Amino acid sequence: AVLGLLNRAAGARSGKVVGATETPPATFSYAGFLKGQQGTQTAAAASQPSPTATTPVPSPTSTSEPTPVPPTATLVPDTATPVPPTNTPRPPTSTPVPPTETSVLPTPTRRPPTPTPIPPTPTPVPLAVIYGVQVDNAEFGKGTISFENRDPPWIGIPGAQYVGEIGFLSNPEAMAEIQRVWSHRVYGGGNWRVLVVVRKQVGWVSCPASQATCAEDKVDGTQVIITHEVYMQPDVWASLLNDFLRGGLSATTQNPHYEDVQRMIFESYCSVVPEKPCIGFGFKQAK
Repeated sequence: AVLGLLNRAAGARSGKVVGATETPPATFSYAGFLKGQQGTQTAAAASQPSPTATTPVPSPTSTSEPTPVPPTATLVPDTATPVPPTNTPRPPTSTPVPPTETSVLPTPTRRPPTPTPIPPTPTPVPLAVIYGVQVDNAEFGKGTISFENRDPPWIGIPGAQYVGEIGFLSNPEAMAEIQRVWSHRVYGGGNWRVLVVVRKQVGWVSCPASQATCAEDKVDGTQVIITHEVYMQPDVWASLLNDFLRGGLSATTQNPHYEDVQRMIFESYCSVVPEKPCIGFGFKQAK
């Protein structure tokens, strides 16, 4: 059949048509078919021009949108649910471990400081009037100065009568001041003493009514005694009594006549006057 087709094609080229009365082709042979087929292919290949080597043209770059790349899936690890740790009880250690002995220095016992003894505050002694003091006569011993109110004056105020006396103040300051003024004038030759005699009235020429206070001395060297007589005008006694009734014994030391009284008592036999209050006055209501 193939050979027939080929023959018809060749007759067409030559203008000769094979009629139906021509001799039929020979019987088909497979080996001849293969040979004919090979020749046909060889003839066809010879009739074709030699192929010219062509430079391979690169494929044009596609301007179309790039092929989408599927996103890479990010692997998110599963969030682990926190599991509280299980407290596994540990069995107690059977072997006791002795504690490490740390050497501790003994703390010295602090003794409280010994309190400094505070001398007790002396209780103030109420001021009083005394009628004699002891004075120092150096190598001759101890003498005295004492008062004698033989005939004390009477002082009248509305509704009452008082008896006045003179003496010394009892406080230590007065005692020290009396010794000071006594030591200012030293009487030698014996252990001297003084007796102060308070008079209610006197007739001394040396004591006029205008003089507030008066004094006279009598010295006895044999008995080593000085008798010292004193006198005060009634108005001085009345002034001192008023101060005493108003403010007590201390108030009398502020009286305007007080310095004159101290001079009357000490100046004649001591030659000096005390700088501190030493003289006191006692008043008793008459019955």
